[in-house]
Amino acid sequence: MSSSKKKSAASASARARTELRQREREKQARNQRIRIAAIITAAVVILAGVVLVMTRMPAEAPIPETVDRFADLNQLNTEKGYPRVGDIEGVRVSVFSTFGCEECQTFHNNTLPALLDRARAGDISLTFVPLGYGSSIGNLSGAMRSAICAAKQGKFFQYADALYAWTDAYEGQAFLDNRLVTGAENLGLDMAAFGECRSANPERDVLAAAQQDAGGRSTTLVPPAVAVNDVLVESLDIDTINADIDAAIALRSGATPEPTSEAASESTAEPTSEAASESTAEPTVEPTTEPTTEPTTAPTDEPTAQPTPEPTDGG
Repeated sequence: MSSSKKKSAASASARARTELRQREREKQARNQRIRIAAIITAAVVILAGVVLVMTRMPAEAPIPETVDRFADLNQLNTEKGYPRVGDIEGVRVSVFSTFGCEECQTFHNNTLPALLDRARAGDISLTFVPLGYGSSIGNLSGAMRSAICAAKQGKFFQYADALYAWTDAYEGQAFLDNRLVTGAENLGLDMAAFGECRSANPERDVLAAAQQDAGGRSTTLVPPAVAVNDVLVESLDIDTINADIDAAIALRSGATPEPTSEAASESTAEPTSEAASESTAEPTVEPTTEPTTEPTTAPTDEPTAQPTPEPTDGG
């Protein structure tokens, strides 16, 4: 064999070995990519399984004792899906509020009980208008969804009590979905109906209506806010709210509302100088002059008969 042929054969053999090594390296790289993809897939599946288990595990969801205060109140829903208690013929009191809001929680705990008493007395109908903003805790939509589904079973206010209590106890984890479900079960709700309701996302229409009602007012509403017969109350102080309720009741009945302490002091202070002197002077002068002069003088002007002396024997 000539040297040129030997060189050609050696070159061909070298190329074959190079191509073989290249194919082996490509095969190894492909197998490596497959192994990495399999590891990533397994990790994702495991993580998803852990998340699924965690979200489905029952979470602590204690029901506060305060829910008993709603036991004697019949809870209904308005056409827009807002929960309501009290006499439908009473003065309309609307509370614009949300969950995961510190001011809203303070109002719920401190001011709402007095309004519930007025609802029991038949003075008002008390409506909770749920707002989908103003919360500092995640999953507000889930909390609203669950509360509205509880409202469909007549237990919105009890569920709201629980949501506010969980805010204190669990802070940023208050509205975990498994806690919301466990809470509904602890309240004794029909869980099949509750689950079916939640799957329909009823909060979307309710929150949209509430947003429209809140945005249609002259003042940008920051929850909580209160309206009496669709007129916003200037202060969330219970005395101010009660004063507006009393004024609405008086207007409806045609009566004049009783003056407040400030108004009463003004009304008693003004008449003391001018009005008092006029009212006391006029009745005392006229009636006393005429009756006292005529009866005493008229009888004395008429002559009285004098007896005539009889003559004596010595006359």
